[in-house]
Amino acid sequence: MKLISIHLLLLCLLMSIVANGQTDEKEAWLTAREYGENLDARGYEYYINNYPNGKNIDQAKENLAAIYIVDGIAWTAVKEEDNIANYNEYISIFPYGLFVNDARQRIRELESYYDNSYSNQNPDEEAWLEATSLNTISAYNNYLQNFPNGDYSENAEEKIRKIQAKIAAEQNDWDTAIGTNTLTAFEEYRKKYPIGKHRKQADSNIASLSKIEILEPKWERNSVQIPIVSQANYMDDSEHKPFKVEGLQDNESFEWNNEGDFSYHLNIKNLEEKPYTLTIKGRNGSMGVKNFEYKITPLILDSLYYDNEKIMITIQGGQIPYTLSWSKRGTRDFTEKITLNSEVKIGDYFEYSIKNLNLKADGSAYNFLFTDNSGQRVEKQIKVGESSFSYIYVSIGFLMILIFAGAIWFFMQREQEANTVSHKNEDKPVKLGYKSSIPKPKSSGIKIKKIDKY
Repeated sequence: MKLISIHLLLLCLLMSIVANGQTDEKEAWLTAREYGENLDARGYEYYINNYPNGKNIDQAKENLAAIYIVDGIAWTAVKEEDNIANYNEYISIFPYGLFVNDARQRIRELESYYDNSYSNQNPDEEAWLEATSLNTISAYNNYLQNFPNGDYSENAEEKIRKIQAKIAAEQNDWDTAIGTNTLTAFEEYRKKYPIGKHRKQADSNIASLSKIEILEPKWERNSVQIPIVSQANYMDDSEHKPFKVEGLQDNESFEWNNEGDFSYHLNIKNLEEKPYTLTIKGRNGSMGVKNFEYKITPLILDSLYYDNEKIMITIQGGQIPYTLSWSKRGTRDFTEKITLNSEVKIGDYFEYSIKNLNLKADGSAYNFLFTDNSGQRVEKQIKVGESSFSYIYVSIGFLMILIFAGAIWFFMQREQEANTVSHKNEDKPVKLGYKSSIPKPKSSGIKIKKIDKY
């Protein structure tokens, strides 16, 4: 028992070390990406050296190579200008660049040269050396102001024209990038002008446009469609895959659909009922992560009934959209069907009210089949309206009730009239039902004399 406890303790310790290693690698990768956005190669260098078999090793190498390329282009441009101001600008942009030591060494050489030149040259020469060390329009204008006819006045004017042309060309390229507002446009600008006037803004725009936005999944049967919006495609033109996808098994196939500029759909098939962590990778270290769970909830048909020329449905669970099919009267031939796309959700339930199904409301029984995109089926039979025979029986019954009530009322009236006649005096006319009154006979005034024959 003691030996088992020791083994369990060692196993827990090993799992803790592995988990911490994965956490450290993730933090190193996130740090490398953050440094890389500022053209600082140290983060990727650290990740590559410490995690040679890391999860993101290929992307780290690719991003590091891109930073080195931009670094080399910037250094070439600075060397062509060969002045202290540009060397200092290079150091500020690439503080840990490949050529930082060379830039500092060249600054020292130029400063030493200028110091010696100032002590040995005339004021005109000294002013010109100072202007070239700064290499700006204002510096050359200052020289021309102090020495309008100096030995280097023509050189100063030529320098000004070149700088103005360079500034105009850069501004034109920047305006084009702004007008296009694409990741590629800003990357081209930064590559062409690594120490340009708008470099920091270009970096900011690149970081913003590199984001990968993963929208809510749209479920289908055993598959999912995930909308993605980003300009940071992976540039895998050979396989026509705009992004790199991680988090899927070999049997879970996927394909891309381009829905327009920077809008894609990732269609994943053969999903299993389990949680997923999907990682979408683009260039420049851009990455989007989406957690979702593929789970088929039971399809429950809570109610289905006919109400005033409408079919009323309440459904729970399953996967939308749903499909409602119904058979012909007395059959199971589900030829008629309709897809239920517009729904009103109340809590966990969906309610539908469907008209114009061409059902005859004569009391016939219809079979209704309700299916969802996961393949679940629920069937129910209901009567639509009442039969014509039911209406006849109801009508006859109602008529008989009316006749019976009329007869009772008639006999009650006769009895009441009879009671009224018995209580009246004889001089008053006697009412016999509904006939006219008969007056009592009056005396004629003639006296009849009785004659006895015997």
